[in-house]
Amino acid sequence: MTSLRDRLRALPSFAVDLPPFPVESAPARPLPLLVEWLDAAISAGVLVPHAVTLSTVSVAGTANARTLIVKDVNDDGVVFATRTDGRKVAELERVPHAALTFYWRELGRQVRVRGLVRREPEAVARADEQARPAHSRAAGRLGTQSSPLPSRPEYIRLFRDELERIEGGEADVSGIWAVFTVVADEVEFWASTPDEGQIRLAYTRSGDEWTRSLLWP
Repeated sequence: MTSLRDRLRALPSFAVDLPPFPVESAPARPLPLLVEWLDAAISAGVLVPHAVTLSTVSVAGTANARTLIVKDVNDDGVVFATRTDGRKVAELERVPHAALTFYWRELGRQVRVRGLVRREPEAVARADEQARPAHSRAAGRLGTQSSPLPSRPEYIRLFRDELERIEGGEADVSGIWAVFTVVADEVEFWASTPDEGQIRLAYTRSGDEWTRSLLWP
C-alpha cells in the first residue's frame, strides 16, 4: 500500500493555467490590490473566497489560528467580526496584533496581512450582527464560546429554539458581537506561475507611506 507521504507528494498543487501577476504594474498601496485579488477569486468561482485564517498570540507566546469570514477591506485594512467571549478576543485584548492569511488554490495565490487590531464602535457591531443570516445569528448566540459543551442534543435544542426566535423577530442583538479591523502595516502577495517559478511582493508601511519590495520565494 502506498504510504501517506507518497500520496501527498503525488498531489498536484495548482492548476496549469494560472492568472498572471505583473508586479511591475502593481499599485503603490497594497489594499487596492487585495480587493482586486478578492474580486478575481469571486469571478473565478472560488468556493468561499472571503475565508481567511486569523492568527493570534497569547501573552504566554502560544499561537492560535482559526478560519473566519472577511466582512470588508477598506483604506485601513481588513475587517472581520466575532463573538467577544471566546479565546481570540481575549488574546487580542492582551496582545492586539494579528496576522491574516488568504489562500486561493484555484488561482495559485496567497496574501498575508499583519498589523494592529482595532475594535470598531458598538453601532457597527450591532448593524453587522443584524445583517447576518438567521442561521449564523442563532449559532453565534449560544453558550460561551470555547467552553465545554455538555452534549450535542442540548446544543441542537438550543440552536433550534434560538433560530425560531430570530426568524420570528423576537431576538434583539446579543451584546456579545464585535467588529475588528486589522490595520495593515505589512501585506505580502504570493503567486505561483506555470513556468516562471513563484512571485513574492511585499508592502511595508511607515506612517502614511508604503514601500514595495520583491522577496525570494
